[in-house]
Amino acid sequence: MRSDQHRRAGICPECAEKVQVVRQERPPLRVLVGYVLGLLLVLCVGALLASAAGISEERINLLAMLVVPVGLAWLLVGAVTDRQEGFFCRGCGYSE
Repeated sequence: MRSDQHRRAGICPECAEKVQVVRQERPPLRVLVGYVLGLLLVLCVGALLASAAGISEERINLLAMLVVPVGLAWLLVGAVTDRQEGFFCRGCGYSE
């Protein structure tokens, strides 16, 4: 394996040839949809478990009112700060 400087310079760690560096500033829409569905799944399962445990509906609603803004903030932070970087070597086919 080569050093991180070689990776940043666009050189393959396997064969030392130049590579095509790929940067993605924001996650794709399917990732954001996955985050939203995950948040809804957590809310639904939490509500089902709470109702099975005998917790009143008012307390479940209060908990949801606290969890939803935190989940939305998590989604926004994930959409803004999730940067990805990788590369593909045409010489040997190595990708990262």
